[in-house]
Amino acid sequence: MATASMNHLHIAALCAAREHARLSDDPGPARALEVVGRVACMVQVWPASSQMPPGSLPLPVPDGALERCKAAILEAVHYHGAPVLRKQLLTLLREAGEHYGASTVAKALARLTAAGELVNRRGARGYRLPEWA
Repeated sequence: MATASMNHLHIAALCAAREHARLSDDPGPARALEVVGRVACMVQVWPASSQMPPGSLPLPVPDGALERCKAAILEAVHYHGAPVLRKQLLTLLREAGEHYGASTVAKALARLTAAGELVNRRGARGYRLPEWA
C-alpha cells in the first residue's frame, strides 16, 4: 500500500480514537463497519490498558442490510422453486450478485422463519415458502 494511503489511514484511526474517547463513557471494546462502493472499513476500539480483543467481537450489520438480505433470500427461494439449504442459499445469493456474510444470512433466515415468511421444518430439508409446506 502506498505511503500516502497509509498516512490517511493513520489519520482516520487517530480521529476515530479521539472521537470515541470524547463521546463515549464506555471505552470499548467495540467495532464499527462502513462500506463505500467496493471498499469496506472496520474500526475497532478497546481500553488502552487491556489487550486487543479477539476478532470474534460481533460486527454491526449496516443499516438496511438485514432487510435487503431478507428480500434477496425470499426472491432466491422463490426463483429456485424448491426448498433450499442455507449453504445452497449462500451460493444462489452470490450468483445473483448479492454478497451477504453467512451470519447476516443466518440472522435473516431466523427472522423470516420466526415471522412465518419461510418454513424450515425438522425432518424436511431446506427452507421453503409457506405455501410449499
